[in-house]
Order: sequence, then C-alpha cells, then structure tokens
Amino acid sequence: MFAKKPKLAVRPTTEEIHFLMECGYLCQELGRGQAATDIFLGVSALCPDDPLPCSAIGTSLLAMGQVNEAAEHLQKVLAAFPDDPLTLAHLGEAYLCQKNTAEARRFFKQSLEKDSTGPGAEIARGYLELMRELE
Repeated sequence: MFAKKPKLAVRPTTEEIHFLMECGYLCQELGRGQAATDIFLGVSALCPDDPLPCSAIGTSLLAMGQVNEAAEHLQKVLAAFPDDPLTLAHLGEAYLCQKNTAEARRFFKQSLEKDSTGPGAEIARGYLELMRELE
C-alpha cells in the first residue's frame, strides 16, 4: 500500500503534485476508478509522508464499489496517519456504505474533533446531518 520513498533525480513541485492529484480526482469523477487509483498510488510514492494520496486511494475504491477493500485500506492509512481528519471522514464514509452507522458516526465525530473547519469536517458534518435527517 505505501510505497517506499523513491530516490528521484528531480523532485516534483507542489504544483505538479496538486496537478497529479486533480488528475486522479478527475478520473474518479469520470468513472475511471482504476486510473484514479493508479495516479494516487504514484503520488503516494512521491509523497510518502502525506496522507492525502493514500486516503484518496480509499475514495477510489469506494467509488468503484469496493467498500470492504476501501474500509481495510483506510484503516491502514489511519494506522499510519492517526491524526488525519480527512482519512477519519473517509473511513466513516466507508462504514456508512457498509451500513455500520455506529462506526460511521464515531469516525465522523473523531474527524470533527481533529479539525472542525477543513475538508474532512465538511464531509463528516454533511454525513452526520444526513444521518440525523434519516433517523
């Protein structure tokens, strides 16, 4: 799952990394889940200390309907990056897809506790609100 840090002669810039991530998200939106996963795997090799590309692999797996694999992957990402609110939110999303609402709620709340304003918080807050409406 986590690639070893490559020994590159040229280091990609932050803008290049952002561009690659956007390419992955675009592939994901176009239903090209495996292409998105491959891109995110490549970015995770370039940025092994960044949880974002690793977490994005989980979202690709979810988008492809591989819910159990996504949950397992996101658990591994969380073990490596235990304080990442976005990973917590995506793991909550995976549990919600598994209809495990208690675990989903727990991870959404943990995400909000870690960061109440970032992208993970937006995801967590949205799903918690949806869950309340459906109760």
